Amino acid sequence: MKYNIDPELKRYCLAMPFAPAILRPARPAMKLMYAATRVPRGVRHRTEYAGNVRLDIFEPQNAACDLPCLLYMHGGGFGYMAAPYHKRLAALYACGSGCRVVCPDYRLTPKYPYPAARDDCNRAFEWIKQNHPGVPVAVGGDSAGAVLASYAVAHAEGMLAFQMLIYPVCSAAGDSDSMKRYNDTPLWNSGCNKTMWELYLPGAKTSDAAPMTAKLPQKIPDTYIELAEFDCLHDEGKEYADRLSRAGASVTLCETAGTFHGYDIAQNAHITHESIARRIDFIKSHFRK
Repeated sequence: MKYNIDPELKRYCLAMPFAPAILRPARPAMKLMYAATRVPRGVRHRTEYAGNVRLDIFEPQNAACDLPCLLYMHGGGFGYMAAPYHKRLAALYACGSGCRVVCPDYRLTPKYPYPAARDDCNRAFEWIKQNHPGVPVAVGGDSAGAVLASYAVAHAEGMLAFQMLIYPVCSAAGDSDSMKRYNDTPLWNSGCNKTMWELYLPGAKTSDAAPMTAKLPQKIPDTYIELAEFDCLHDEGKEYADRLSRAGASVTLCETAGTFHGYDIAQNAHITHESIARRIDFIKSHFRK
């Protein structure tokens, strides 16, 4: 199937394999690439631990202790570790908004299915509360990381400044129109998505494991949701935005054109620059509230 992809993104129109036989062998190379990725000038990258969960922390140079904190969960279908572009994005969020970005290296499938990643991210949230008490805290995540962000919202019990969800995974049902339509899109498709849920929720499905079926907290923070046009997750992201709005949340929904899931791996594309600037504006404005 042909898609009207933004010309600057076409070189990234690749298939991403997603299977247990691929996930484990990919990790050593991904670790090396992640470690070799430099952060922009003016950003400091350091490592802390919340129990046995490694936290990658990005903050402006000479940052004060009382900076607001964004707890950000990377995507990767619960099976891939953070990629180099996740590291670059976290650094850009820290530099552009003047906040501290905390990224947990949560446990991955298939060895660690639900709720291991959820528990690791909640442990990271507790680390922020203990080590940076009193500062504004928000959560964010892309793709499967958005599921983990939704757990953090429930765990935070109304304490969050906002949540930022980028082309989010929202439903385990797999029955949306876009899920049926986009079975051959770049980087992610409905086949990958089906395998992801099978590995994350082996056996009986758990209703509280997906944002669309989990109970919403009484207080939902202001929410930014960004969707990619040619993405099997597009429709469920839109449905989740509608669900939050009906529950009384303030939702900013942004639909990007000519894009596919994970399109912001194209670091120098105009659409990526525009999207990152829009995300940073949202972060800054909501941390100031």
